[in-house]
Parts: sequence; C-alpha cells; structure tokens
Amino acid sequence: MRAFPQSTLIGQMKRFLLCVVTGVLFAGSGLAQNINASLGGTVADASGAVIPNATVTATGIQTGVATKTTTNASGAYQFPSLQAGNYRVSAEMTRFKTDVFAPVVLDVGAQVRLNFTLEVGTTTTILEVAAAAESPLLASSSVVGGVIQGQQILDLPLIEIGRAHV
Repeated sequence: MRAFPQSTLIGQMKRFLLCVVTGVLFAGSGLAQNINASLGGTVADASGAVIPNATVTATGIQTGVATKTTTNASGAYQFPSLQAGNYRVSAEMTRFKTDVFAPVVLDVGAQVRLNFTLEVGTTTTILEVAAAAESPLLASSSVVGGVIQGQQILDLPLIEIGRAHV
C-alpha cells in the first residue's frame, strides 16, 4: 500500500473546501430566479375617483384557474406572483359595469400594470377590452427578464475543449 504525501492530502482538502464554500455562496442566486410575473394597477370610475373594495379577478386562459383580490382604500390592487401565461383580467363592483382586459400576456419576470375605469351601470353589463397592458414594464423596477425561445437556444455557438466554433 502506498501512502499519499501529506501535501497532496492538504491540497485535495483545500480544493474540496473551496468547492463547498463556492457552492454555499452561489446557492442563493439560484433561488433568487423569478419564474412568475406580477400584475397590479388601480380601479377608478369615469370621473377618476378611486373605487375601494372592487373585486379584481385574473383567470388563466389555458388553465381556467381564477385568482381574486380586492382593491384597497386607494383603489389599488396587486397580484404579486402569477404564473406566466395568458390571462383574462376583470374588475367588478356593484352598480358598475364589469371591465375586462383579455388577453393579457404575462411573461416570466414581467411586471404588468392594468388600470381599470368602471362605468356606472348594472353588473350584468360587461365591457370587454381586447388590448394589451398599458405598460408591460414597470419604470420603477430594475428587474431584467425575458423569455428565450427553443430556436434561440439551438442557435447558440458550441465551444469544444481546445477550440472554439463561432
């Protein structure tokens, strides 16, 4: 049996410790990846007055899953974490017509703002707006995100050990 020199064992232990420390330091960055989108905005009437306690519903077009929230005292609502996809978003309140945005496309990491303007009327009247979000990017955020299509991944250059193909 051949014994390893002590310097070789110390070198291996240093490399192992370096790998463990590096893994611990970068483990948090993998958890910080945002795979969902957020949706928010305000609900107001035709005169611009905010409507508190209005019900806002985001329904996934492909899944049919409905998520509901209500506006706060300043007429604001927020869906902090919705899965990426196409949604039908509606706002309703008694004595007002229901307002609907469809389809609303939420990409990974997107922060979309939809402001509703409800008109006085009965709740059986639904006003459907077939338009995209007012602003797909929230100016007050520094979040960078995007969706990569399969063909873009296939078009990436390959690097072989010893030589690069560009």
